[in-house]
Amino acid sequence: MKKTIHTEYDYTVGIVVNVDFRSETTVCAYAPCEENENIHLIDKWPQIPKSNEIALPTKIHYKRNTETVYSIGDTIQNSRIESFSEIPQSLKAEVNIRKAADFLREVNNHIIQTITVFHEKKNKLNPVPRLRYCITVQHLDKCYRDNLAKAVEMAGIRSAADRIDKVLYIDMYEALAIGLLSKKTIANDRFLICNIQNDFTAITPMEAKGGVASTLPSLQEYSELGADKLDEYFEGYIKQIILDLPSNNLPKSLDHSLNVMSKEFKRTMMFSIDFSHPKDIFLRPPPILSNAMLSNKFIQLEMDKLKEKVYDPLLDKIIDTLLSIIQDMDIKTCFFTGKLSSLPYFKSKLEEKLKSVSMLIIPENENHAINGAMSWVANAPLATQRTAPYISDVGQGERSKKGTSEFLDEGDSVYTHIIGIDFGTSYSKWYYQAVNSDNEVEFEDNVMISQSLAILHPISKSTYKWGYEAFEHYYGSSQAGSLLSRFKLLLHDPLAKGLDELNAINVISEYLKDLHSRIMETMKDIFNNKKSKFRYCMTVPVIWNDIQKRCMRSAAIKAGIISDADNPLKLLLLSEPETAAVYYSRNEEILSNLKPVITRTVICDAGGGTVDVTTYEYTKTDAGKLAIKEITSGSGHLCGSSFLDDSFKTLLLAKCHALLFTPNGLDIRNCVQNFVSNIKTEFGNGNLKPYQMTVSGHEVVITYKEMEEKVFKPIVSAIISLIAYQLRLNMLDHIIVTGGFSQSPYLQTQLKKKFGNSCFIYFGRPDEYSRAVVKGAILLAANPSIITQRTISRTYGIDIVAPFRKIKDPFDHRYIDNDNREWCRFVFNEIATREDVFEPNGYVEKQYWVTYPNDTYAAIYSTDVHEKKIYSTADRRAYLVAKRDIDTSKLTGFNVGDLIPVYIRLYFGRPEIQLEIRYSHISERYSFSSNTMILRKEDFNMAQNTLP
Repeated sequence: MKKTIHTEYDYTVGIVVNVDFRSETTVCAYAPCEENENIHLIDKWPQIPKSNEIALPTKIHYKRNTETVYSIGDTIQNSRIESFSEIPQSLKAEVNIRKAADFLREVNNHIIQTITVFHEKKNKLNPVPRLRYCITVQHLDKCYRDNLAKAVEMAGIRSAADRIDKVLYIDMYEALAIGLLSKKTIANDRFLICNIQNDFTAITPMEAKGGVASTLPSLQEYSELGADKLDEYFEGYIKQIILDLPSNNLPKSLDHSLNVMSKEFKRTMMFSIDFSHPKDIFLRPPPILSNAMLSNKFIQLEMDKLKEKVYDPLLDKIIDTLLSIIQDMDIKTCFFTGKLSSLPYFKSKLEEKLKSVSMLIIPENENHAINGAMSWVANAPLATQRTAPYISDVGQGERSKKGTSEFLDEGDSVYTHIIGIDFGTSYSKWYYQAVNSDNEVEFEDNVMISQSLAILHPISKSTYKWGYEAFEHYYGSSQAGSLLSRFKLLLHDPLAKGLDELNAINVISEYLKDLHSRIMETMKDIFNNKKSKFRYCMTVPVIWNDIQKRCMRSAAIKAGIISDADNPLKLLLLSEPETAAVYYSRNEEILSNLKPVITRTVICDAGGGTVDVTTYEYTKTDAGKLAIKEITSGSGHLCGSSFLDDSFKTLLLAKCHALLFTPNGLDIRNCVQNFVSNIKTEFGNGNLKPYQMTVSGHEVVITYKEMEEKVFKPIVSAIISLIAYQLRLNMLDHIIVTGGFSQSPYLQTQLKKKFGNSCFIYFGRPDEYSRAVVKGAILLAANPSIITQRTISRTYGIDIVAPFRKIKDPFDHRYIDNDNREWCRFVFNEIATREDVFEPNGYVEKQYWVTYPNDTYAAIYSTDVHEKKIYSTADRRAYLVAKRDIDTSKLTGFNVGDLIPVYIRLYFGRPEIQLEIRYSHISERYSFSSNTMILRKEDFNMAQNTLP
């Protein structure tokens, strides 16, 4: 079971606490961990007149000339106290840690007092439970984070004896996004959060995938765009007005008078002024200034001038900055928070200039960030209390790409046949071949091809008919559930179909179980009960990460294709473009067009859901055979032919609504089915006639131009971009297009137009495209060394402990050992970098240490981030893909305190990445996709859109 706050013994009856620590106000909340949705907001703050006020001003007051705290929050000012505000902002300077610690200590005392009263009412006999904290971080720079962690320790919220994960930190933007996602306010797309505070504006691009939000790497804080700039512009505006008025000698304290008026303007109307009413505003100046003014005892503020001189300079800069980011990052939705966001004039300017995106203003009294932080801390995995392996030097370790045949399974002699399964988005194919035989069996379409369809029960979420039977049952029975298609893509986004990740695996496994049973029936008929042992290979999209491959293997185990007890190499997961590259290396037309020595070839596998693109080198060897090298890591996107169906349906509905009628759902389904069967496969063959169809008694006409612009062009343009991306990385000689979409006349025409003059383009023949991937999988499984070089698509690292580096490491990851040495936990020790290349069976090995008799573990992380390095496994852009406990307590011949070397080797030169661990005399080997992997909910749907 995954250790979370709900299951770990330390926190079984615990309470989670969130401290939303912001510059102006601090809001706190708590919830029992077993009822983490039942959130209690903390009120009754001392010194606040309204007992139900939850927002505590982030201020602290000391008795003057002492370090004794007088109060926190608002208080009546007097000469006996010294006050400090905007405490989080001040934490960028180390000298202010004590003020933050004192404030947090007072806050925590009130939190504990409130929780004690709550708990005693609910559980009179039980002790007050343990608390786990989540502190919302407003600034992301390291100095701020470190100083905040020091303040938390100084405040006594966490001590050196506590678990390292008693206090967690989450940035406010991610907390806000989690809260919005829980309310289904955000769709699966890129969005942006603009937080306008007094002293800065933070613009945070984010991305939501499958219910998980992540911050994109271009977060920016703009100190010159804070709302306090309005004070500066306002003072300049009224100063010019005053200087233009007839007056006696103006007081020397004019700047003080301006500051007083600015504060009054800010307090009464700065964030609520309504420019839709054209009446001017009259301000009464301070007496010292009023006495110097001869005729006017009031200062008149013209509304147009107020906009021009005060508001427009700031608002226009903010909007221009937003526009640039929106265009660069393809942002679809913008959320705005902060006081200035509620200004009606700002909202009208946004609506005028940001017409291409949807916008939502988040009122300050809506606690989305608190809800998000509480949900996150209640479900965040607890750190394993084993000791991570450590090194004395972060750069230590030997790297090798030397080929080896060590990591092989029991051998081909054990298996009689290899069965390949190409589990596709629209159709699935299977094929088989005897081991050590070049004799190809006939590919029977009616036996070896099945539609990827299932009937989904609306209540149980289980499926009960599959393939062609599901299609016939759905269209032939009024009692059928919903027809589930494209469920392969559930591993990208299980929530898109209203399922969680477990149900997504169940749906896929139920389909595979039915498919496998049909395969076994066929094999039984062919071999007539002869003893056979099968090895399997399944193909997966190149954009799938290790987590999604793990899900695929879990589905195969659940389907009964293999078992947990089987050698993991009984099932190989192979990249779809790689298997296609192997298959087409035997194609006579391609062989006849090869260059004398090296031919650089892009394989574009254009299927129903994903389109995968990878570049390979075909090299003629001295023996007259071909060697295949992967020279760039693959890229891909969800732009397969089934997405044309979605675009056509959207266009058809828009046409119906333009004709002022609501179509019948069955008629729309029939029109889409007609599009799939008759239009999609022929579009682009030279027929420019409009398409006419009858929908619910109405004639609907779609022109060729509309069909091209709204349906085909966006999808085909995405494919062109994927190939162009590979072309920018390498000079290409060949482009091979396979998969069902490769037969589209429109796609073929556009690819020839774009690349035909520079490359030889080959489109899979009708007898090839549907079986190239699955047949290539058989060939590759039989001879893995035909791929002589592989390129990894992600950066991999190992979770270790290393000497603490004050400049680079977060303070809250530091701990001190018994010898008073400082160490840093959660270090991401890089072992291989994206685009590294490996020979067959090539590996990287590093040596680490563990102190006997401490148990340790090998935790492998990966990241898709390549713009800058990842330094910590606690970074949310690093994903846990494999973890294996290492038990040293049973070793003999060691004394307490002895250093045990641990060797961790990762094989990157095989179709699947594999892990080998060696310590003392013990050697253990695992597949990344074996059942040693840990699956986390937030690890789903990380397939990357690599469009340039």
